[in-house]
Amino acid sequence: MKSKKLKIVNTHLNFPKVTLKSPLNTGFIIIAAEIDKKNSFFGESKTKKLLLKDVKLLLKKFKNHTNIKECTIFKAVLFPPGRNGEYFKKINQENIIHTKFDVVLQIETSSPNKINRIKKNNIFRKIENLFKNLSSFHYIYNAKNSKRIGSVNHKKKGIFLFNFFISENVTTNLNIWEYTAGWFQYQTKLDNSTLFESIDSSKETYSIINHCRWNGFINILPSLIFKKTFKTFVLQNFEANNVSAIPILYKLA
Repeated sequence: MKSKKLKIVNTHLNFPKVTLKSPLNTGFIIIAAEIDKKNSFFGESKTKKLLLKDVKLLLKKFKNHTNIKECTIFKAVLFPPGRNGEYFKKINQENIIHTKFDVVLQIETSSPNKINRIKKNNIFRKIENLFKNLSSFHYIYNAKNSKRIGSVNHKKKGIFLFNFFISENVTTNLNIWEYTAGWFQYQTKLDNSTLFESIDSSKETYSIINHCRWNGFINILPSLIFKKTFKTFVLQNFEANNVSAIPILYKLA
């Protein structure tokens, strides 16, 4: 889809341009699920505990699979209050947009071309059936990495973000993400981020998904709460370009 020209508001705000690395050439399968529809601070249901346990057991069988580089499962710890503009309200009149993904599984494949092969694998089918049977809603996103600040370290504990974007134009969404990403790099010292774009974006509810990591809440929440430019530079530029974000913070499950 051809990009519309970006509508930039509050042009007096001038944050450094984000520093990007070359995108990864691997593929990604993201399964996002609503089970308890709440974060782990309020406890976890038996259903959620069972899902996490059984998925982890199945993932061990993927350990030496030639087409899989990494599998990581996350559980939500915070649903930050969203700020979505008129475009989001327009397309969500019948509440079709899901916003409470409390479990996310990310599978990194050796290349985007291997995604369909992985999805036909019996182990993956068992994992998908677990999500289908134990969640009220699950969503599978087949993706490539389009833009990257840096790779996300899943070997180290921390606070992880999956930001599910809604936009009428994927290319515009990618461009406004890049325009505003410098704020996060400058204000929160963010040194990692992988931006996922669907292999077939014409069929997706969520235009792009951003994933990144901070060491702890202290590294991100104060900036979101107390720095006014998060609203005036980031959120208002999203809204001006009919882009809405659904950010959810996770920890390793």
